[in-house]
Amino acid sequence: MNISILVLTYNHEKYIQECLESIRYQLEHYNCSGAHKVQVVVTDDCSKDTTKQKVMEWIQKRGELFDDFVFTGSEINQGTCRNYLRGLEKVTGDYVKVIGGDDMFGMKSIFEMFAYLAEYDIVMGLPFIYFEGGENKAECINKEARKTHFIYTEESKLPYYDWIHRYCFPNAPSNFFRKELQFHQETLSALYGHKYIDDYIQWIKFSEIKNISCKYIPEFVTVYRRTEGSAYLIVNKEVREELVKTFQYARERAREKTGKAVQTSAIYMQKSNHPIKYFDLLSYIHKLYLF
Repeated sequence: MNISILVLTYNHEKYIQECLESIRYQLEHYNCSGAHKVQVVVTDDCSKDTTKQKVMEWIQKRGELFDDFVFTGSEINQGTCRNYLRGLEKVTGDYVKVIGGDDMFGMKSIFEMFAYLAEYDIVMGLPFIYFEGGENKAECINKEARKTHFIYTEESKLPYYDWIHRYCFPNAPSNFFRKELQFHQETLSALYGHKYIDDYIQWIKFSEIKNISCKYIPEFVTVYRRTEGSAYLIVNKEVREELVKTFQYARERAREKTGKAVQTSAIYMQKSNHPIKYFDLLSYIHKLYLF
């Protein structure tokens, strides 16, 4: 396989070398024969810290691991979506995996995950979610894993179009998508209309492109680190407005009443400046098994 790993960074000086080390682990354990060509692209959104320096320090020592390495960046902060799109312009692989510079790959082979894309449009794994400075007790981590597992096993009994319109989307770091979806003009056009929220609008667009087939692998694939700089934790007027726009778009296109109700709840919570609790309605629905 010819794959590209696209790493998105912004003020990740504390984490980026751990991310790169996790890529190194994957190559040394699952590609030691060099059967797969691996390109790594790091795209930085004008970090104010030493992220670029940390990347270059690491590459000077380990750069020979990759068949190709690219660092690209912006002189001004443009937001997650433009940073992502800038990185896509540099990738050359037949398969593309995107990961945040503050996240890490786990011990599960990413090459096995890529292999399933020959048959499926989306391959979904479990994220090991780590809350920086928060509750990381076993019961909290297990709760997040159970919630994700439930979405993948129960909600996914529905057609992808319907469960994605319930705001039941895969956790981005642990999922793999066919390149044709990521590079489809409908997907790219939608991203150009957003600044912060790059994941959900993409997955909504995927549902409009074709009937999506999914494969769930119930294993931890990545460490999903939620830091104070994580986009979904940044609460300001601009982010809320973008979320509302995305939820309204999804509500208009939802085919079932449950999806429309969940999106209405999400819109209300954002407009009311309520803490992000719009999953409450969906959690209640899950408990009742109203599928």
